[in-house]
Amino acid sequence: MGSFCGSLVLKMKSKALKFILLYLFFTGLVLFYEGGFYYLIQQALSVKLGHSFNQYLVFTQVDGRLRLITSWQAFAQSTILVLLVVLLVRYVSEKYCGLSRQNFSFKIHSFKHEILFNLKLLVYICLGFSLLLVVLKYGFGLSPLMFVDYVNPRSFSYISTPIYAPFIEEVVFRAVVIGLLLKQGVKRNYVIILSAFLFMIAHFLGVATFMPVLHMTGVFLTGLFTAWLYLKFNSLFWPTFWHYFANLTICIAGVYSDYIMSILVKFLV
Repeated sequence: MGSFCGSLVLKMKSKALKFILLYLFFTGLVLFYEGGFYYLIQQALSVKLGHSFNQYLVFTQVDGRLRLITSWQAFAQSTILVLLVVLLVRYVSEKYCGLSRQNFSFKIHSFKHEILFNLKLLVYICLGFSLLLVVLKYGFGLSPLMFVDYVNPRSFSYISTPIYAPFIEEVVFRAVVIGLLLKQGVKRNYVIILSAFLFMIAHFLGVATFMPVLHMTGVFLTGLFTAWLYLKFNSLFWPTFWHYFANLTICIAGVYSDYIMSILVKFLV
C-alpha cells in the first residue's frame, strides 16, 4: 500500500512538473512575440519620427495632436512573427502534448444562437459595469475616474494590443493551457479558475514589475470569462472576440481619456 501511494505521488509530481514546464515554455513564446513585436514597432517609429522613441506605440500623441504612424515593414514582420509563433505552438502541442486540431478551432457552430447570446452578454456587461461605477461612487465613495486613470497611456499599438495579442494569448492560454488541464483530469470549474490564474501570472511575468491590484483583478476576470466562453462554445472565436473587444476598449479609453473623464465628471462625480 505504501509503495502504491508513493508511486502515485511521484506520478502526480511528474505530471505537475511537466505541466509547469510546458506552461513556462508556451508563456515564453508569447512574451518572445510581444517583446519582438514591440522592438519592431519601436524601430519603425524611430525612423518615422527621426529620433529615438522610447515607447512601443503606433497611435500616439505627437506635438499635442493624435497621429497615426504606421510602417508596412513592421506590420509585415510582426504578422510573420505571430504566425510563426502560433505554428510552433500548434506543432509542439499536437506533437508532444496530445492536443488536436479541435483544441484550436475557431468554428461558429450555431451562428444565430451564438450571435444573440453574445449580444445579450454585451448588454449585461455594459449594464453591470455602469452599475459598478455607481456603487463605487455612492456606496464606497470611490471615484470612477480611477478606471480611466489606470488606462491613461493616451496611445496604443493598433496592431499588437487589440488584434495580435488576443489572438496569440487565446491560442496559448485557452486552447493549450485548458487542453492540458483537461488532459490532466482537472474538473471543468477548476480548469476555468486555474487557467485564469495562470493567465494573470503570465501578464505579471510579462510586465516584470508589481502590477496594480486593479490590473491584476481585471486580467483574472478576463481569464475567467474567456475560459468559460471557450468551454461553452468549444471554439476560440468568441474568447478571441471578447479579448479583442476588451483590449480595444482599454486602448480607446486611454487615447480619449480626457473626453471620457469629462463625461464621468458630469454624470458621476
